[in-house]
Amino acid sequence: MVGLVSAPLFAAIVLLIQAQGMNSLEHELRRTAVNALSRPLSQFDYEEFRRDNPDIEVAIFDERDDTVQGASSLVEDPTEGLERLPGKIVYGIRREDRIVVFRIGTRPVDNAARHAAFLLAALWPVLVAAAGAIGYWAASSSFRPLEHLAQQAMEASVVGSMVRLDTQDEAEFRHFTDQLNVLLERIGEASRREERFAEDAAHELRTPLATMQTRLEGLLLRERSPKEYRDAAESLLQETERMIRIVEMLLESAGRPAAERAACDGARVVSLAAERWRPKMREHGLELAWNAQPLSVGASEEEFSTIVDNLLSNAFKYARTSVRVRLAEEDGRALLSVQDDGPGIPAAFRTQLFDRFFRLDPSRSRSSGGSGIGLAIVRRLVEGRGGSIAVEDGPGASFLVRLPLASHPSGSDGGP
Repeated sequence: MVGLVSAPLFAAIVLLIQAQGMNSLEHELRRTAVNALSRPLSQFDYEEFRRDNPDIEVAIFDERDDTVQGASSLVEDPTEGLERLPGKIVYGIRREDRIVVFRIGTRPVDNAARHAAFLLAALWPVLVAAAGAIGYWAASSSFRPLEHLAQQAMEASVVGSMVRLDTQDEAEFRHFTDQLNVLLERIGEASRREERFAEDAAHELRTPLATMQTRLEGLLLRERSPKEYRDAAESLLQETERMIRIVEMLLESAGRPAAERAACDGARVVSLAAERWRPKMREHGLELAWNAQPLSVGASEEEFSTIVDNLLSNAFKYARTSVRVRLAEEDGRALLSVQDDGPGIPAAFRTQLFDRFFRLDPSRSRSSGGSGIGLAIVRRLVEGRGGSIAVEDGPGASFLVRLPLASHPSGSDGGP
């Protein structure tokens, strides 16, 4: 018993040492990369960087993933963000139309963890013998049921675990065990809600933050007039208010079901979302067209905006030349259609398409990343409002969202 407990404990100590070392390497890699790219990419001195940072390798790739400078074998698929690979840590940063990839080896951390494991292995027989003697002396039959519960708790993953503790035939501990099981279920559910909220928040805040970043970078390119600065401040304020609404919506959806009644001007939401996405699509040679009837959709403005944004984000990744958005009334419900002219969705993937973290082959996508939760968020919001979502072949892929109607709005919004 003591050996079973101590062995995982020693393993946990070794893993903790390794995790702390890896975190330190990641922090060093991030800091070095950000400092190195604090100036424009054209001023980046590759040779000077290698002299100052002999433990860190660097390579610059263009949009076709061809090496512009540095070792071409640094990574197979250069992407943005941090990634742990066997024996190394890779960190990619996009600057201008390039991706700069930094790589650092993990051999020092691996060696430190290996030395710690050897030391603990040498101490293990002594510690096990001492703990066994103390445990044998202290044990008694009255504590055996509690020992059984403790063993189950150690073997189960508490956070998000569906394993229930069992006292077998010990009736005197039955109530205690039942209360522990209730507590574990509540902890697991709370943990899953927290994880879902963190994932959804990171996904949904990415678009407004990118808009704000683009706006600020544009302002810094040259001197602006007071009116331009004021217009930019108003635009940034709108994006900030939008992020606040998104967070409030996510908090509400993570904690409880959607409110019974909600309504928004669907044409206005579609128009605003299309205006936000049109510059980015133009930049990548895509045409975005939309046509929205003045309908009052049975969802809050934040929910419907999130639905439209996520579908446009998905269409942007796979479209070849164009994206079409349409909002119309059909059979007494609001029908939102978002269609791209990309490769379409293979039939084998359609049952998994709306699962959390499901992603199609990244090579089919305009960007190599995506959290894989956008369409899952859409489905949850749509179904939470009594609607449905489906995907059909176009050409390309056509996502069809059906939501209940409220009353018709007084005005109308539309797009080209």
